[in-house]
Amino acid sequence: MGAGPSGADNEHTTRERTRNDNKKGSPSEIGGPTDKSVKEEETGYGEGRSRPEDYISSFRDFIEQNKNEIAALKTVLTRPHDLTRADLKQLRLKLDDAGFPETYLDKAFKQQTNAEIAAGIIGYIRRAALGDPLLSYNERVDKALTRILQAQQWSPQQQKWLQRISSQLKSELVVDREALNSGQFKAEGGFNRINQVFEGRLEAVLKNIYENLWKKEA
Repeated sequence: MGAGPSGADNEHTTRERTRNDNKKGSPSEIGGPTDKSVKEEETGYGEGRSRPEDYISSFRDFIEQNKNEIAALKTVLTRPHDLTRADLKQLRLKLDDAGFPETYLDKAFKQQTNAEIAAGIIGYIRRAALGDPLLSYNERVDKALTRILQAQQWSPQQQKWLQRISSQLKSELVVDREALNSGQFKAEGGFNRINQVFEGRLEAVLKNIYENLWKKEA
């Protein structure tokens, strides 16, 4: 019968097993996530933007550097009532390319404020550059509609169209002549027909909606 392992052998074996177990548990050895990669995955803002404040600061810098270079950006800041759907599409592409898609901005402002505020891309731009209140876009539309309806007497048909235009604003952010000549609006006569309902003042009505939409409250 052979001799059993000595106490020294047992101690050596235990140390080896512990060392191997530690290696197996190391994220770098098994390809597991490190603390840094986990943090980046949680935020997803990119290099040097680990906090929402960093991301929003970069967003603000981008606006400042490009407000005179990107026509649609300048329109959002100075004449939002002139923004077209084509302008908005161009602006979204520019922001996406620069690393500022609306989904990331939603996330950053939500984490910064601890509130679910879907301000929309225009709202985020004006908040960052001009300090506009951070309100949900739907709330802005509702407030604008209320002010317009209270400002003067409207016929029942005009009120109906104001309601429909406001509903469309909530889903598309911009309602211009092109929008009113497509889809459900086109089926009912488009811009020209709606313009008749407003006695030839539809352009002025749309401008008034946008001015109220982005009006700074006293």
